[in-house]
Amino acid sequence: MRWRFLPQAIVYLLGDSRALALAFPWLGAWAFLAYLYHQGATETGSRRIGWELALLLGCSAPIFVSTGWLGVNDAWIFLGLCYLSFGRRRWLHVLCCLACPLIDERFVFGLPLAFYVRAIARSETGTFGTCATYLLRTVSLAVLPFLLTRLLFAHARGGGDADRAFLLSSIRTAHVYLWMAPMALWMAWRMAFVPAAEVFVRLTKDRPALGALGGAAALLPVMVGFLLASDTMRTAAVLAPFVVWSAVQWGKDPDKARFLRWLAAANLILPAAQVSYTTIVPINSLPVELWHLLHH
Repeated sequence: MRWRFLPQAIVYLLGDSRALALAFPWLGAWAFLAYLYHQGATETGSRRIGWELALLLGCSAPIFVSTGWLGVNDAWIFLGLCYLSFGRRRWLHVLCCLACPLIDERFVFGLPLAFYVRAIARSETGTFGTCATYLLRTVSLAVLPFLLTRLLFAHARGGGDADRAFLLSSIRTAHVYLWMAPMALWMAWRMAFVPAAEVFVRLTKDRPALGALGGAAALLPVMVGFLLASDTMRTAAVLAPFVVWSAVQWGKDPDKARFLRWLAAANLILPAAQVSYTTIVPINSLPVELWHLLHH
């Protein structure tokens, strides 16, 4: 937690308000939802599809965690990852790479997939070789601020030893919770995985080498993250750039766009859960929550 100090620093500079400290994750959740709506509406030209995408993708781990765990700011880092994939302002790219690792290190694990999606979505590269070179260059530059920060300060007051001890302890005890990882993976995005799976299969079928590269960019960081942290649902959320891009691709296709509303409705109706370590905390479905609201 010693490296996740940016939200606390912002709250302190704005007056050290307890209310702002508790609201900061919620502000990130609303900002992420607004970006999802904007991306969907802009890319498809339909506000209705923008709302459907926001509902579908909003019933996900970044929102669950940011609104359900006190002081955890996951929505901000996934907003940063998605902006790296779809945003056009270079200075904001730099700001994301400087700020987001100081909110949570999972941002670094999401960088390969974020730039892979950017390469595919913006047609910045068309072959396996050029795509791999692009990923190597951009990920290296994006992770540089994080690495420099750690190299400069990791050994201050024994911080480096504490970090190594924590990581080694996590790896040694990973076998205790890894059997929960499949459920955590599913709960991270649930029905939003449907467009992602279809787009990935189609991409792999049309361009096998690029599909394999995308699979590696998605799965390898998640698998390493599972070993290093027991809150596996939060780690699985680094698939955000590809999940969001795939849903937008469905929104552009008239034949598939009509299914988005049903997937969004399913995410609202089907119960969900927070998954961390070996603990499952149920999240009621929308009908159950409405029933509680009307009867209390």
